[in-house]
Amino acid sequence: MKLLFKGPVIIAGGSSQLGMALARALREEGAKTLSVCRSSEGLARCGEAGLSCLPLDEPESLPERCRGLLGEPPAHLVDLMHSRFESLIAGAAPEAIMEWWFRQRSN
Repeated sequence: MKLLFKGPVIIAGGSSQLGMALARALREEGAKTLSVCRSSEGLARCGEAGLSCLPLDEPESLPERCRGLLGEPPAHLVDLMHSRFESLIAGAAPEAIMEWWFRQRSN
């Protein structure tokens, strides 16, 4: 793979199989990656794989924490982290999707 971009990549959901595979592939091509995990188990998996990782904690602080760990702020974000409903949305009835969408807009 030839990278057509520069700068660190934050991978939200980085402890998933897809996230870890992506981080390894990007690193093989010379990209700096930061895997962000929700759980201590996810952090352990990434650490065991030799990947740079941080807990999600306060998402607003990720750019600064990325700078502290990788030496520069993130330039790209890959979002593989989803809520329970988003992960099930492909199997949801269209009416349930619209109901969820309207509820989100009214909040």
